[in-house]
Amino acid sequence: ALGDQALVSGSRFAATVAIGRTCGAGELGAYGLCFTFVVLFSSALQSLVTLPYTVYWKKRHANRRDSHAGSILLHFFALCLVASATLLGASLISALLPGGERMTRVFLALSVFLPGLLLWEFARRIGFAHLRVRAVFLLDFFAALLFVTSLTSLSLSGGLSAVTAYVV
Repeated sequence: ALGDQALVSGSRFAATVAIGRTCGAGELGAYGLCFTFVVLFSSALQSLVTLPYTVYWKKRHANRRDSHAGSILLHFFALCLVASATLLGASLISALLPGGERMTRVFLALSVFLPGLLLWEFARRIGFAHLRVRAVFLLDFFAALLFVTSLTSLSLSGGLSAVTAYVV
């Protein structure tokens, strides 16, 4: 589990360094500001959805377990809708501000792609709840490999930005 967290954190750190070195301070600032929303909604997912599942999934009553599994899916989708709506609202606000074009683009990209990132985090947390550490590590390994490879490719081609980093 510690190796898995090092892998996830290392790939996110590599993304931050790549954006800072390739794109400059403005793009790094936009990426970092939007990353606070990623952390906020990932923490909400952890606190409101996956942590209660982790605590209650082993209940012996099959129908309670089934209803709880359905409940966490509904809560997950509701959280995704709230996250996307919040980021769409942030993009509208930044569009009204002078010089907010960059942040508008990043907020719009994140509003579309944050549910996918939350789905990945959801899968990780459910995997950890069921003690499938090896499966979670493999998921994270291939996700990190794809992420770092794509960022490297974008960086070398000159297409890396905060928006494209969140798309990846």
